[in-house]
Amino acid sequence: MLFEKKDQTSRKVIAGGILGVGVLAFAFLHEPEPLPKPDCVAKGTRVNTPDGIRRIEDLVVGDSVFSIDPATGLLVPTKVVAIRSGYRRVGAIHVGNRQLLLTRDHPVFDPVTRDYHAAETWFDAGSHGLLMFEGGARQMRMDSAYQPDSWMQVFDITVESELHNFIAEGIVVHNKSFSDPPVIAFLPADVRCDGADDCVNKAVEQYKKGIVLVDKPDAPFDQRSEGFVHLKRAEFFAKKAAESGSSAGLSDLEPRVHALQIEFDNDFKARRVVIHRLKQRKKYDEMALELQKIEADYPYKGSRERQFAEGQEIWLKENGLLKVESTNDNSAP
Repeated sequence: MLFEKKDQTSRKVIAGGILGVGVLAFAFLHEPEPLPKPDCVAKGTRVNTPDGIRRIEDLVVGDSVFSIDPATGLLVPTKVVAIRSGYRRVGAIHVGNRQLLLTRDHPVFDPVTRDYHAAETWFDAGSHGLLMFEGGARQMRMDSAYQPDSWMQVFDITVESELHNFIAEGIVVHNKSFSDPPVIAFLPADVRCDGADDCVNKAVEQYKKGIVLVDKPDAPFDQRSEGFVHLKRAEFFAKKAAESGSSAGLSDLEPRVHALQIEFDNDFKARRVVIHRLKQRKKYDEMALELQKIEADYPYKGSRERQFAEGQEIWLKENGLLKVESTNDNSAP
């Protein structure tokens, strides 16, 4: 694959796959429209699969690729369940003889923070560490990077594995945007219903509890997040009722849950950015206080926000950096 940086005053040129001994190249008179929710790697990117290295553009839904558990370094075979494609500006991350071309918003795993961050963090030299897989998992330091300045065809894949990552040019990257993880990471095992009537009754009960909290004027953030958990439970019970051929009659439940999901997605993304910046600047006391705020605003331990905060606190403790002890031990609702 040819990747060529052009002067900004020149036309954008994209060079695509090799056909025989010739190279197919084409120019855009106008820059193409970006994807609606883009976070992608460029055409030609090599992906690790159980069948060997494959180009990302050659993958189809149902193909197997490798995810990797960052905690153990073990490879986990998984299936591709969705693929998107479009044209985006791409930049590059260089390490050794590897070059990964990707959009600035594609999440990359940082072994220092043990978390995913947008590729722009590396483009801006805010991070340098990478988790690589070349015969085995190992931490490596980025050699160089440059900002997106050329258009290329890009691909985004979604995998079945709960690890939600794949290996692109030897580098561990996420397979989804930051907004994709669910607000409710898990529901307790005791959230269940028996029979259609019980499921309907519990759906209505949880709906009423949730609506009171989220619709309360000037409701504190922790009450809104608690109300959302009730609505997610109501959604769970309503689906179980529907499977039994009954309806809970909650016509506005789905749009209400969707609107709140967007609200909490945006809040979660903003808070992760704050935590990452504090960590990069080694302001660990401020970071611990921000983590406490997350735990206070998201008291339910099954929320992704709460799990994120607790995971970051574990990192601080393991490195002897946590001076401010967490005082939140809520598990509501």
